[in-house]
Amino acid sequence: MKNIILVSLLTLLSFSLFSQNKKILDHTLYPQWERLSDAKISNNGEFISYEINPARGDGSLFLYRNNGEKLKEFPLGDKARFSADNSLFLFQVKTPFDTVRQLKLDKVKKEEMPKDSLFLYCLAADTLQKVPNVVSWKIPKKNGGWAAWISTIEIEEEVETDSIVSDSLDIEIAEKPDTKETKILNLLNTISGEIRTFEDVESYHFSKNGELFAFNQKFGDSIDSTQVFVFDTEKSHLKSILNCAGESSNFALDDSGNQLAFLFSPDTSEVKVQKLMYWNSDNNRTFEQAVVAVDSSRNVFPENWAPSENYNPVFTENGNILYFGISEIPPEKPEDSLLEKEKAVVDIWSWKDDYLQPQQLLNAEQEKKRTYRTAYFVDKDRVVLLASPELENVRNLKKGDEIFSIASDNRAYRPLTSWDGWYSDYYLINHKNGEKHKILEKFSGSFSLSPDAKYLSWFDANDSCWWGMSVKEKVKHNLTNNLDILFYNEEHDTPALPGSYGIAGWTKSGNVIVYDRFDLWQLDPTGKENTICLTKGFGRENSIRFRYAKVDREADFIPVKMPIFLSAFNIKNKESGYFEMEIDNKSTSPKELVMLPKQINGLKKAKDSDVIIWRNGDFQNYPELYSGSLDFSTSKKLSTTNPQQKDYNWGTVELINWTNFEGENREGLLYKPENFDSTKKYPVLVYFYSRNSDNLHRHNSLAPTRSVINVPLYISNGYIVFIPNIRYKTGHPGKCAYSDIVSGAMKLGNEKWIDEKHMGIQGQSWGGYQVAYLVTQTNLFAAAEAGAPVSNMVSAYGGIRWGSGMSRMFQYEKTQSRIGGTLWEKPMLYFENSPIFFAENVETPLMIMHNDNDGAVPWYQGIEFFVALRRLNKPVWLLNYNGDSHNLKADSWGNRVDLSIRMMQFFDHYLKNSPAPKWMTDGVPAIEKGEKNGLDLLK
Repeated sequence: MKNIILVSLLTLLSFSLFSQNKKILDHTLYPQWERLSDAKISNNGEFISYEINPARGDGSLFLYRNNGEKLKEFPLGDKARFSADNSLFLFQVKTPFDTVRQLKLDKVKKEEMPKDSLFLYCLAADTLQKVPNVVSWKIPKKNGGWAAWISTIEIEEEVETDSIVSDSLDIEIAEKPDTKETKILNLLNTISGEIRTFEDVESYHFSKNGELFAFNQKFGDSIDSTQVFVFDTEKSHLKSILNCAGESSNFALDDSGNQLAFLFSPDTSEVKVQKLMYWNSDNNRTFEQAVVAVDSSRNVFPENWAPSENYNPVFTENGNILYFGISEIPPEKPEDSLLEKEKAVVDIWSWKDDYLQPQQLLNAEQEKKRTYRTAYFVDKDRVVLLASPELENVRNLKKGDEIFSIASDNRAYRPLTSWDGWYSDYYLINHKNGEKHKILEKFSGSFSLSPDAKYLSWFDANDSCWWGMSVKEKVKHNLTNNLDILFYNEEHDTPALPGSYGIAGWTKSGNVIVYDRFDLWQLDPTGKENTICLTKGFGRENSIRFRYAKVDREADFIPVKMPIFLSAFNIKNKESGYFEMEIDNKSTSPKELVMLPKQINGLKKAKDSDVIIWRNGDFQNYPELYSGSLDFSTSKKLSTTNPQQKDYNWGTVELINWTNFEGENREGLLYKPENFDSTKKYPVLVYFYSRNSDNLHRHNSLAPTRSVINVPLYISNGYIVFIPNIRYKTGHPGKCAYSDIVSGAMKLGNEKWIDEKHMGIQGQSWGGYQVAYLVTQTNLFAAAEAGAPVSNMVSAYGGIRWGSGMSRMFQYEKTQSRIGGTLWEKPMLYFENSPIFFAENVETPLMIMHNDNDGAVPWYQGIEFFVALRRLNKPVWLLNYNGDSHNLKADSWGNRVDLSIRMMQFFDHYLKNSPAPKWMTDGVPAIEKGEKNGLDLLK
């Protein structure tokens, strides 16, 4: 025993010394930190691919066997796919990052940028074929043997020569030939190697089974013409089915490769009147010309309506019905006889408007392109209008071959979206005759139609029950009112009615499977069969949240006679993994396959074999890709992402619990440096939003911030990071945040290794509001950063969310802000929860980030708080990244790095007594904007 203790002590000592010698993370490392993405598995399960790309720079595409053997690494590779027959691995190769960056610096136009290359790797023969200058490429979803791509080539145009007469002789001077870029379609037979090429191709398409290939060409000088071709891949038979003046577009092929539909307009002017064209082949695979199936002359259409180019036609699974969209033919625009300054430009806001003007303006282009879903029965040459201006939204069916679908009408409830919620009346639409039958009125909730359109199920928040109905019988049944189980969100804490946990799917027999907080339940929508807890209460009994993990993406129904996967998450210890269960086996509980103190997710299964891939990681370890057997009994690690992390001081995370000021239990996450020393005093950063403790095993990569602190960066630099959970009560979000956050921080401050005098807080959006509120209520924190905070609920209440154009009222009355009433009903609650009214209490130095293109929280909210604190002579700074969003945009690299640096400088100064940067002491005058950044630290 003494030897074991000695060895353990030596191990701990060596680990501590090793950790102390590691490097510290800093802002220069952001570009090299990598991410794994786009994991794929071949249909036979033998091959697996994935990409690893740095934040800035060039990454690689990797190809492995499922046994862990690395086959290839393709630098710059991306957008990979395996052919359906497992013979080919296709991918693109990008232009190097530095090359693209330099071309952008040289102001090269987008259309002149280098095109990517397509590579075709033969998996069996280990051969690689390169195709340069590829615009796009496609392969059939099912069956292999074919690939198609469009590439570009430069073609010299013919020019005439000019004759110049001199004193001695005639000289012909040829002008430098012009070149034009031409699109070339390449159709490759991957078995024979034969390639067919076609010039001036606009679009091209494979049928799902790969037996039919269609494309169109555009040509002509003064008058555009179009030619449409179909190619039988089984017989290598090419046929032109349309060749005339006009334009063709919006191609649709049925799954079997027997039918083709597309839009055609003989009018090449600005206003085009579309015709729906149709072609099919008979049993002998002989090709006929395309015919007009539907045009504006159909008497079922409103006057001056026609098929629309803003809807892509689609065949149902068995090809019996072709869905397309119709819309009003737009009028010719009159000739403009006024100068721009002679025109009035005004928005008229009316109290009778369905939607507020900002929302209308944002959706104007979408509304101009609105179409109405229509069914064309191909065998009967019959058209049925399903949608209309009175019934705009008709849901697509998964199979689409049944006679009913669901439609909704929200016209009567549109104004309510500003303060209450989204409601609609729901109808059953008969595809055969367009008749509609109302089934629900003023409904807002979960809703599902079975894939075969025979049954309906929905969750009604008003009674917290699941309901069901047979489409044929149209009789409603309450399916869960006699159960003691709660099917609504048990942790719901906003003034709106709680919603459900959702639907897993349908079985082929017509049962719907729904969730409670932990388990899966089978419901009979006709109300005839008893409700069954499929997971036998195992989830609730063991605090495990089960959810159906669909591995067959094409399956319409949940299988009942074979095992299915369930993702599993333990809400207490935060372990995750997968279980399996067979629905028809009523005697056994879910069987555990893997359950670990990790974040395990991303399960995918090979279509034709029992090989699976998944991701496995935790806070210390990047979620790497693994392959193995269905029962997880074997596994092979396939990826190694960010190997450089081992050289840097990273950190640890643990779950902690405390009691808030109301005596209620709370939990949160505590992050410590990898080289944590309990004899030292550490500054603390408290970050919060709502509830984050379920992310105990979530990996945080090093990256420049978009709005919040990067945990690994701060703990590597000697901070403790604390993330508390917060629960709210209606009317008092500020007080609830105070109780949960401050109580947790004070408990943490009792630890001997915490520097309780140097605690800071940081939050963004709703978290930013809480920061702004807390600094008016306590001086516990030595520094605070608030991103996009609401500081005045009174002025914000009547504002607009410019990103959506919606009124902000709904979120104060019903959702996140949790006031639970109007401004005139509960004025004192708006006052109580508004930091601006308590600005004189602030003693904490505050940094605000609020950007002028924030579409969620109005920019003036940050300004209001800033100018109030400035007038009160409080230390406050406001960062506005011009034109950026609520959170800095993902591609705003310069802004993200800049905010990361400034935020750390701010906290380092107040929490670690580091020198202040010049932007904090002297600001950055507008005349120096873009020339000086003020990041230099004062000595």
